[in-house]
Amino acid sequence: MKKKNYYLLFILIFIIGIIFIFLFKNNINVDFQEDFLFFKWLGNSQKAPSNEFYSIGLQSENEKTYFFNVSYQNIDFKKIGLGETIDVETLANGKVAPGTKGKFEIIIYSNKDCYYQVYFQKEMKKPENMIFYITKENKVQTLEKLQEQLKGRVETNIPKKVTIFWEWEFENGIRENEQDTEDGKNLENYCFDIMVEPM
Repeated sequence: MKKKNYYLLFILIFIIGIIFIFLFKNNINVDFQEDFLFFKWLGNSQKAPSNEFYSIGLQSENEKTYFFNVSYQNIDFKKIGLGETIDVETLANGKVAPGTKGKFEIIIYSNKDCYYQVYFQKEMKKPENMIFYITKENKVQTLEKLQEQLKGRVETNIPKKVTIFWEWEFENGIRENEQDTEDGKNLENYCFDIMVEPM
C-alpha cells in the first residue's frame, strides 16, 4: 500500500508540475530570453552585441541605426543607402523634393578604450544643395568635410552614439524642374560606405 501511495503522490506532483509549466509558459520564455540576452552581453567582453540588440532601445521610428565594432584594431565597414533614412514627414506629396530631410545614427563599440575616426568612401552623386551636420551650428556641404567632426574616444564596453542629420535645402534661385527631378533621383539612390577605424 505504501508503494502505491508513493506512486500516486509522484504522479500527482508530475501532473501539477506540467499544469504549472503550461500556465506560466509565456512568462517563463520571456523572462528567460531577456535574462539570457542580458547576461550574454555582460559576460562576453570579447564580442560586441548584435546590431539588433542595441537597436531595441536606441532606434527611433524614422531613424536608421548602424553598429560598428572596432575591437582589436578592427576596421568596420557599412554601406548606407540614404533613401532608407528619409523622414517621411518631410516628403512632398510622398515624393523626394527640396526640403526633404533625414537622419541616421552610428553606434561605435570597443572592448577596450580607444580613439576612433569615421571615414566616408565610394560616395555616389548627391543633390547639389544637400547638407550634412551633427549640430546645426556646423553644417557642411560634403561628407568629406563632415568626417573631420567624426572622431573621438570610445570607452571599454560603453557604446557611443553619433546622430548624423542631412537636408536637401531649398534653392535660392529658380531652377528647372528637370534638375530637381534628377537631384531627387540622386538622393533616393545616393549611397556610400562608412568606415570606422580605431586609432
